[in-house]
Amino acid sequence: MTKKILTEGLYEGDLDSTISSTVLMDYYKPKFGNEKRTVVMTFSCNDEGPANDLADFIEKGSYDILDVDKSPAPDKDGRFLVFIEVIRNRRMFDILDKILSSCKAITLIDNWKFTPYTYVERFDWNKENFEKTVPQMPHLYNHDLSEQEAERIKKRIQFLNRY
Repeated sequence: MTKKILTEGLYEGDLDSTISSTVLMDYYKPKFGNEKRTVVMTFSCNDEGPANDLADFIEKGSYDILDVDKSPAPDKDGRFLVFIEVIRNRRMFDILDKILSSCKAITLIDNWKFTPYTYVERFDWNKENFEKTVPQMPHLYNHDLSEQEAERIKKRIQFLNRY
């Protein structure tokens, strides 16, 4: 009996309705470096399979990123997270925008939204909103919040992700 190796890729719409259209910015700490120099964009996925597929899809793309990783277990809401790490600089929007544009084909999401750290509302994904809410350079990053404030923001974002 010979084993067949599965080599199929993702097709248009394969991840439809499995990935949240809202990504989180700077909500999680980077695996490499520190948060002043690295931005982390986080996708939320309904299940482990779509999270694996999304992480693999992004990892195989030609993006100027530091790392792609998937949460090893679901969060308390049963969702798996995919983390993309990019150097914090004035080019990061273009890099992240290219990733989201590429993901459109497999997720069928036309209108991405994002929630930046320290904000509770969701913003339409565009350069103007991004530059107003996400620190563009390391020296502009200052998210030293009290534990109570950080917990309040975390709970609000979790609520919005379920909404």
